[in-house]
Amino acid sequence: MVFKVSVIVPVYNVADYVEACLESLKRQSFSNFEVLIIDDGATDDSIEIAVQTIGDDPRFRIISRENGGLSAARNTGLSEAQADVIGFVDSDDRLHPDYLMTMYTALQTHGADWVACGIQFTHDGGDGGTHSAIHGAPQLQNHLGAACFPFKSWPDIIRHFPSAWNKLYRRSLIGETRFDEGTYYEDHAFFQRLACRSDYLLHIPEPLYLHLQGREGQITREETDRIFEQISVLETLQQVMKASGKPGGFAGLAQLATRLVYERSLTIRDPARRARFAAAAQAFFGGNHLPYYPQWDPAISLSWGRVMQGQTPLTVVIPTDGDLTALQGSLESLREQSFRDVELLIIMDSGLPVDEAAVAALAADVPHAQTLPSVGAGVAATRNTGLDVACGDLIVFLDAGDRLKSGALTWRVENMLHTGADFGFSPFHIGTEETPPHSGFHDPDLPAAQVPEGPVQLRSEDQLGLHAHPSAKIFRRAFLLEQDIRFPEGAFSSWLVTLQAAARARISFGFISPGIIISNAPECRKLWRHPLRFQELYHCLNRHLTDLSGDGLGAGAGTQLLVRGVWEKLNFSDFPSEEDRAAFQSDITVHFAQQSVDWAHQRLDPYVGPYLRSFLGAPID
Repeated sequence: MVFKVSVIVPVYNVADYVEACLESLKRQSFSNFEVLIIDDGATDDSIEIAVQTIGDDPRFRIISRENGGLSAARNTGLSEAQADVIGFVDSDDRLHPDYLMTMYTALQTHGADWVACGIQFTHDGGDGGTHSAIHGAPQLQNHLGAACFPFKSWPDIIRHFPSAWNKLYRRSLIGETRFDEGTYYEDHAFFQRLACRSDYLLHIPEPLYLHLQGREGQITREETDRIFEQISVLETLQQVMKASGKPGGFAGLAQLATRLVYERSLTIRDPARRARFAAAAQAFFGGNHLPYYPQWDPAISLSWGRVMQGQTPLTVVIPTDGDLTALQGSLESLREQSFRDVELLIIMDSGLPVDEAAVAALAADVPHAQTLPSVGAGVAATRNTGLDVACGDLIVFLDAGDRLKSGALTWRVENMLHTGADFGFSPFHIGTEETPPHSGFHDPDLPAAQVPEGPVQLRSEDQLGLHAHPSAKIFRRAFLLEQDIRFPEGAFSSWLVTLQAAARARISFGFISPGIIISNAPECRKLWRHPLRFQELYHCLNRHLTDLSGDGLGAGAGTQLLVRGVWEKLNFSDFPSEEDRAAFQSDITVHFAQQSVDWAHQRLDPYVGPYLRSFLGAPID
């Protein structure tokens, strides 16, 4: 039988996946094809399962060879293939039933040399998202049916996924081209060598190829020193570009190298290997005078470029009073973050008997963690110490016990860097992730609480409405230093920092997803629950208002903040006795009786209800 398509399937130790792969080939609506199963010296049950799956179907052949790697297996398949059209399928992937029919028909209809299709990402737990297989355009909005993407220059070429799979090729295009053996990331050079001989790639947007991600043993998941082979592959690609005669080689190489070194960085967890890889990547860029250029694809990290240059994108500061249980919760959430280029500063309150050795042991397995004593006693001193010694472009102040949600740091850092924002704020959960998120504003009906995610200009009433909990904020560190924004001693120190940052930021960034879970455990909220005498509360807020006098918060800001502080202490403070609470309430009444507050025009937070209004002398609706 003369086959129209030869499909090459390398197999090596994929016993859990090969049956589904081959079954998806057997179910193809297009039937005139052969499948070359290349046994690359598998040592598990992969080949036995393959034999059982294909049964007596004459279109399937098993070709055994000594283990030589994916490239060698594909090259064996190319030598054995009989058809004039070639395809590659990885043995842990699957195909839509119409994959071959759609792809082959498009190839013949358009007379193209090769054709690619969109991708359905899958995981062991089920399907993930889809992608067009074109970088920078994951979802093509105006592309229905097959379309030709010209290869006028190298930036045109490197937009496309270089994967051997998700494509059909005419044998005449491949010719004597083979995969480079003995190296990882072999698809790239094969793809580019073919692109040099082609004027365009035919593209079908439908996600007909089902690609598995996250499997143990996948090359793109492996973290060994073989990851450094990406640099030598880039050197090969550079030579291919130079010899091609196609224009745009410098820009194309900058874009391609940016993407590839970033993709490799996603795999590396070991801090020492990560640092070595960043240095090797920077040496390649510097040696070829290439810019790190993530702007061409929003999916590429800006922060990795900073790491390559020896910079620190983010510092997280956590004050500790020595409570290891509270600290452990925050450290667990940091260990689980996908964002790995974090400097962690655990600042020990020098005014308390903190067990430095125990704190250091608790954080020993957190990369880039340091434990330092504060310069001065109290929470404000610990946070300021962290600010003074931090190296990060951005800084986050966590309270011990607060937990970052998965992916929160990546999302915050990249958006802050992309927009150049000075200050960012987000909703948050209180207690557990199951609780409805707090909007991040004392009044959730404020306009800024309703805007879509992105850069925002905060009006004075929006600034005043922000909840001041520091864990739900992120700051550009240089901005805090330039503006001399620091945590003052005394109560409500984070209020001053939040209000000054919101008022002075050139660009603020509002996140709509709650990135953090604020602990409400008593041991984590000691400052929040600490009772104050009314006069102490009043004088602290007055000092803050003096510092805020040039920030344009408007008339009535002092009263609004004072009432907010009173409400917080009445509702959450652990007063030593009912007599102390009663004295606090009495002082409120005396103070406001002596004020001339125009309550009809005074803005108050919406949760200030009749009970507190009765002490204030404010009208009760």
